[in-house]
Amino acid sequence: MKLATIEKIASYTVGIAVEKNTGAGTGTFITDGVDRYVLTAAHNIQDVDIKGVRFWLSPNKGIIEKAAQDTTTKEVGRLTVGVSLPIVETRIDPKRDIAVLRIDNSFVLPEGPEVYHLGRSFEFSHWPEEQLDGISTLMFGFPVANSRPLHTVGNNTFCFLGAANMLSRYSIRINADKFKGLSNSVSPDTDFLLEYTGEDIDPHGFSGCGVWIPTDTQGRRVWTSDPVLIGVSNQYFRRSNLISATKLPAIVTITPPDGDKNGTD
Repeated sequence: MKLATIEKIASYTVGIAVEKNTGAGTGTFITDGVDRYVLTAAHNIQDVDIKGVRFWLSPNKGIIEKAAQDTTTKEVGRLTVGVSLPIVETRIDPKRDIAVLRIDNSFVLPEGPEVYHLGRSFEFSHWPEEQLDGISTLMFGFPVANSRPLHTVGNNTFCFLGAANMLSRYSIRINADKFKGLSNSVSPDTDFLLEYTGEDIDPHGFSGCGVWIPTDTQGRRVWTSDPVLIGVSNQYFRRSNLISATKLPAIVTITPPDGDKNGTD
């Protein structure tokens, strides 16, 4: 059930490579009911030439559960530096560290990637924290520590980068007590905190990935994974071992459901 949920989240997830693949982050394909976007953290793409950004899309095959350094070339398949997406508009909210990149409506996604409808997260648009306490959360992204060096040219080492997931739990206690002493760039009004459980994998590269609640599709006889997006990771606090993420209500202000264009630019 966990693997099915991760594979579903992976279909919505996109890797983001900037500055000629020297920087990596993560995003999520979403739709507001009219347009499609890549949702990510603002700092991943701020002051970056969007035309030079490359994206890694979910392949149309199952996940290989193995550390990147242990994979074989045959398992990995054809290596790629990513693909270019036709981004026609960039909307950034640096205060909340959230950004969306609107994709040209004529662009056809290949088989494998899927687009998450933000309206499915509607019940969390008012952040019912009492319903979240103790609930499992999943992050899926591209931490650069999960990589395998391939070859070196001059001072540059080229690597195969794998994805990774992190399972945690939402805690009202952590969110009530642990904001004290953290950076002023995060606030309990717009962000929430999760304990980082990455098992010695440095989280750099997870930034901008979705935070999901694992759920299933109600009414079906066969269990079907149907995860719900509740936030976007934005910062790691190493000393306290916490990940901060932008809450769904802040995301809705920049990409409102049902095609409402009155969001924050």
